[in-house]
Amino acid sequence: MFDIDSGHRAPRTPRAPRTGRTLQAGRADRTGAAETGRSLAFLAERARAGVPSAARLVPVVPALGALLPDGALRRGQTVVVNGAGARGAGQLGGAGGAPGGGAAGAVSLVLALLAGPTTAGAWAAVLGVPGLGAIAARDLGVHLPHLVLVPDPGHLWPELAATLIDGVDIVAVRPATPPGPVVARRMAARARDRRTVLIVLPGRSAWPEPPDVCLTVGPCRWEGIEAGAGHLGRREVVVATTGRRAGTGRRHTLWLPSSDGGVDPGEG
Repeated sequence: MFDIDSGHRAPRTPRAPRTGRTLQAGRADRTGAAETGRSLAFLAERARAGVPSAARLVPVVPALGALLPDGALRRGQTVVVNGAGARGAGQLGGAGGAPGGGAAGAVSLVLALLAGPTTAGAWAAVLGVPGLGAIAARDLGVHLPHLVLVPDPGHLWPELAATLIDGVDIVAVRPATPPGPVVARRMAARARDRRTVLIVLPGRSAWPEPPDVCLTVGPCRWEGIEAGAGHLGRREVVVATTGRRAGTGRRHTLWLPSSDGGVDPGEG
């Protein structure tokens, strides 16, 4: 996993970083932002050169195949992952008052979507999710050496996302500022042109363009807490699939995380 840090100057001879570095692009000055862009451009170029992308579909873990129209992620498509608790909606509690809700489940679902591709050798990047931890990503099956994190891109998120789209197989972004229709259309068009999967976690406002696929994480229920005692075990979530390429829509139940920290199909 790579955290890109604007506080470290890029070496004169570019080379892949061996240790994590962290970008806080929203706080960087103009020089730091430019260096961050160059670092990401080099990393994207390296990733694109090292991974063949002839296949139209990018496989996901088996438990998630039923959520997607093709049973996998399709290169060039835009996928929006919503949480029912996002943008001011109330959090959906779990059993015994356990924390829950679609907003938190949406981030877990994005990580689960990245697990299969990164394990198979694809590269993925996540922008704009500062609370994302390596342990959570690893437990959900993400292959950390092929994951790039940009926790705080700030107002530069469109530019940094575009740079990564040019070279990374899957780019997941939570916009730090409300995206306008023009920005959304250009980003989706760039993803189609570069055959990159674009995953959007809506931030302060909805994604203004109809996506190919929309996954909405709804009610959740934690197991393991009874009458206020015990430990959180596994979380049951309901995911609805809609979108331009999703037909009439479908609903599936998942254990996310499952008892072993990954993702399993639910019983519903």
